[in-house]
Amino acid sequence: MVAWLTIGMKYFLEFLYIRSIIEETEKESVLWEYRDILFDLAKGQSDSIEQDNPVVTFIQKLYSLLESGQAVVLDRTLPAEYKPVNFIGYEDEKYYCLNADMAHRAVVQLCRDQGESFTLNKKSLIKALAEEGLLDSDKSKNVKSVNIYGKGSKKLLCIIKEKADEIAALSE
Repeated sequence: MVAWLTIGMKYFLEFLYIRSIIEETEKESVLWEYRDILFDLAKGQSDSIEQDNPVVTFIQKLYSLLESGQAVVLDRTLPAEYKPVNFIGYEDEKYYCLNADMAHRAVVQLCRDQGESFTLNKKSLIKALAEEGLLDSDKSKNVKSVNIYGKGSKKLLCIIKEKADEIAALSE
């Protein structure tokens, strides 16, 4: 597409040059400027598409919830005397081990509160997270059995923190 636009611009500039409306140097200068503008527009569009990715939105909103205290994860290796009302899961050094229902519901609610919509249902979100390589899971399932201090083993959605951190950094 860019090639066709560039060819069209070349013909237009050549027409202007032949009609003595512009100089030879101006013709070349305008063509290079036009190419730069097209590439900047393409890059901006690409960045916009990346930001519209529901996985990116989910991770960024999740981090926002955690940083603001609107959602809470507890250390899975320490005893917890109670679960706060805004509890959505556990964490350790490598993973956010989340209750998928609670985490999805919290992000959907935050989006709604901000006048946005979150388009993926929980099942589609989990599948998308797995496809993006953000989950550590048991064999062919998208959840993992996680040992919680004093609670035994629970099947949770385990988001790899290192990969999620990279996505969260996109919004900074």
